[in-house]
Amino acid sequence: GDVAPDGRAQIDAPAPGAGPLAAAEAAAHHPGQPLGRRMGLLQLERIGDIAVNIAERVEPLAAYRAFLMETRLSEMASVARIMVRDSLDAFIHNDSSRATRVLVSDDVVDTLDGGIFRAMVERMEGSHELIRPAAHILILSRHIERLADHATNIAEDVIFLLEARLVKHHEGNPDR
Repeated sequence: GDVAPDGRAQIDAPAPGAGPLAAAEAAAHHPGQPLGRRMGLLQLERIGDIAVNIAERVEPLAAYRAFLMETRLSEMASVARIMVRDSLDAFIHNDSSRATRVLVSDDVVDTLDGGIFRAMVERMEGSHELIRPAAHILILSRHIERLADHATNIAEDVIFLLEARLVKHHEGNPDR
């Protein structure tokens, strides 16, 4: 049904085994879903799209594993992964303190992204045979940075919904 006896919207569950993204998709487009929840779920959909883009870069970099390991991309991906997990936990459990931690981590990812960019440009200038793998790493770095940005957007929405505070564009300073 569309409305529960208490007046809250009900969302039909996806088919068994369809997974959490199918449930998120169904919820995001349900007209009775509160706007804040729909916004967060749409961010989750974008995160899924970026994950596909990241996966597409794995094969072209397989032959350059040693070069890849010289970068801080793994560290950046770990921070972004934790940000996504924490933003989703904050969203699900209405936890503004966890959401605030995500905002602080966004600056870390942005700093790592900038450092990777500078390092890859330097490596491409120094060794033309590294242009192709370095270009893939640059694209990966940007995808991971966007992933972290979407996690940050979810966290900002959580804080807004729970505390009625607008924290967008306050890089690393959620108390503004």
